[in-house]
Formats: sequence, structure tokens, C-alpha cells
Amino acid sequence: MPQPLKTLRPGHSVRDWFGAELRHWRLERGLTQADLGRQVWTSGSLIGKIETAERECPEDLARKLDEVLGTGGVLGRAQELLKHRQPPKLAPALRREAAPSGTGLDGPCGRGTGTRHPAHAPLSQPFQVPSSVAPRLRWQSTLLHATRIASSSRRRKTGWTRSTGTGW
Repeated sequence: MPQPLKTLRPGHSVRDWFGAELRHWRLERGLTQADLGRQVWTSGSLIGKIETAERECPEDLARKLDEVLGTGGVLGRAQELLKHRQPPKLAPALRREAAPSGTGLDGPCGRGTGTRHPAHAPLSQPFQVPSSVAPRLRWQSTLLHATRIASSSRRRKTGWTRSTGTGW
């Protein structure tokens, strides 16, 4: 028995829009993900992941999908937009989503709250990040996370750990 389709969010990002467009054309042609995957020499699972924006569609696959679905080049052009709107690729294991933009921490500051200085205290009011700044902050957070992962991986491979006796 087929599983219900996941709800798509085409307005969320270019990748989400691409997935929604792919699903629209696939359903209009009456194909399942597995059927479409066979016709373009890939798996139905990959088609599903592209539709739900879990994976990015490779350029050559977008061209094959255009041919098979008869979209008139819509997916190929959308893939070009994807290519120019995405930050440089990192290894999939290092891609992490930063905290959603526009969120803050609520809480008191001062004596009896466990904070030593107001700068260490959670924000008393939620803060809003301008929409033009939020993607850059997410990207910086992703790079910082990738650097930390690589650094910890290097330490594990070499057996190097911080000495507790030196305070280092």
C-alpha cells in the first residue's frame, strides 16, 4: 500500500520549489517515483528525496527529467537557479542547519539565575535577524560546525587530547 505523500513547502527555498515542481510534473504524467526513476536510470528513492528537498538534483538528472516528463526545459532552468543560489558544497555529513533565524532565548539575568555577567545571560526578549543577514549567519554557522567536526576527527585519528594538568 503506498504511503501518503509528504507535504511540500515550495515557498521555503529554491530546492523545495524544485521538488514541488518535479512532483507536479511526475503526477501529471501518472508516474510513480519508482517508474520515473527507472526511466531516468536512477532510483525511485532519489526521486522522492529530490521531491522533498532532502537531496539536490544533479544537473544531468534535471536534463533527463525534462526529456522524460516533457516539461519544455523547466527543470533544467530551475536547476541552474539552484546552482547559483546554493552555497559551495560541503560533505553531506557536514551539512547542518543552524538555529532558525529570528529566534532568541528568553530568561532572567542577574543574581540567583546562574549567570555571572549580563553578557552571558539569555536574551530577555526574542530578537529578529534581518532576512538579508540570516542566510549569511546560517552559512557561517555551517562552516564553523564543519571546522569543529574536522578538528575533532583529526584529534581522534592522532590520539591527541587536551591535557587536564596544563589547563590547556
